Amino acid sequence: MIKIEFELDPTSETSIHSQLSDQLICHLKAFGFSVSDIITNTGESICNDGEDKETADFPLTEEVEVEPEEKPKRKRRTKAEIQAATATVTVTEEPEPWGETLDPFDALDESRETVDKEPTLTHDDLRKVVGKYAQVYGLPNAQKAIPEILGCAVADVKADDICFAIEKIEAAIEKAKAPREFTKDDILDAIKAYARKYDGQDDDLQAAEHTRKDIAAVLEKLFKDPRLSKIPATPEAYGEAVREIYSAVKTNTFKREVKQ
Repeated sequence: MIKIEFELDPTSETSIHSQLSDQLICHLKAFGFSVSDIITNTGESICNDGEDKETADFPLTEEVEVEPEEKPKRKRRTKAEIQAATATVTVTEEPEPWGETLDPFDALDESRETVDKEPTLTHDDLRKVVGKYAQVYGLPNAQKAIPEILGCAVADVKADDICFAIEKIEAAIEKAKAPREFTKDDILDAIKAYARKYDGQDDDLQAAEHTRKDIAAVLEKLFKDPRLSKIPATPEAYGEAVREIYSAVKTNTFKREVKQ
């Protein structure tokens, strides 16, 4: 039996033989042993006679434990942060008490602006409606009824009340859409209206020269006879005569000088 001893320096700082196992292998290789033939026994004796011996307490190659890389620790969120991140925000839209606007005075201002943009009505507009009333009911009736409807004369209606005055007269005109039965009195009222405008008076129709001639021409055109007594005694014929006479009053069919 040959006993071979090796000295292993655990303090060696040589890069190649810094480990004891590396030093041992290096010495054995010098004697012709291969790594597969090496069996260590606490690093002190070596046998190659094929008999089983106790293995060394340490491996020929050093096992290096690699510590797992520490992951950056996750910052723990507070309870308030978690609740804020997971909370579901529910928005309840309550109807505004004044509609789309928050301020009730805004709606009032808008309504005033709308009124200001509308065209301003004048007394001329009111007179036009009065003229329509006269065409429907006759001028004498209009002269009596209009002040009663308005509560004053046309000229006395205030500017702010013109719109309401027009509405009142138009409502009265709507009532006249029902068939009306004209009489001889309606024809007489129309003749007097013509006399006032083109002869300057209606007290004496015999002295109203333009009226006598022009009305006779109107009646002859309508009924082939200039005499009042020859007008057919029907509401339709009386109404036709009334409308034609008032048309002559308005348009000055015979080109007379206006006296009133």
